[in-house]
Amino acid sequence: PARRSSSAKVSVSRPAGPGWSSAGESPRPMRMLRCTARSAGPTTVPAGTLPAGWSSYADPSGAYTIGHPPGWEVQPVAANRTDFRDPATGAFVRVEWTDTPGADAAGAWREAEPGFRSRNANYEPLGIAEVPYRDYPAAMWEFRYGSRETLHTGNLGFIAAGRGYALMLRAPESEWTAVQPTFEQFKQAFLPA
Repeated sequence: PARRSSSAKVSVSRPAGPGWSSAGESPRPMRMLRCTARSAGPTTVPAGTLPAGWSSYADPSGAYTIGHPPGWEVQPVAANRTDFRDPATGAFVRVEWTDTPGADAAGAWREAEPGFRSRNANYEPLGIAEVPYRDYPAAMWEFRYGSRETLHTGNLGFIAAGRGYALMLRAPESEWTAVQPTFEQFKQAFLPA
């Protein structure tokens, strides 16, 4: 279906940079440096709207629904973590959730950042900032890292329906700009339970 029923409206920002959730494990936050996320202004669309041709996906635990583009592979990673991977580019969107969210998404990312930095080569923080995402308290953590290839990550954390969620985009640096519209569509298609 091209659209799921929902009376909720979504305010979608159009960033030129960041994305969301965790990096292998839920990363924790950092100090605000220079987040490259930019907003071209909100667009109001129904929450849970799937772009034409996308397939719907329901989390087996019932925590959310989302859609993914044709050809992208669904890869369950853990009970609360699923990757949606583009086999052509290596880019992926990870959806992760917890029943025990903290009170502040930006604060959670700042707590996670030192551990992530210590485990990952060539970590380059780009920033942690509160960002608009629907009417949820949300924050974006953006960074680059990698020893063989530079990977760019944007991790959108937010609280909805009593759960903490993260929508993370990770892509080779060379694919980062091109995959931004697709990440916006993932954010549009996401619907918490």
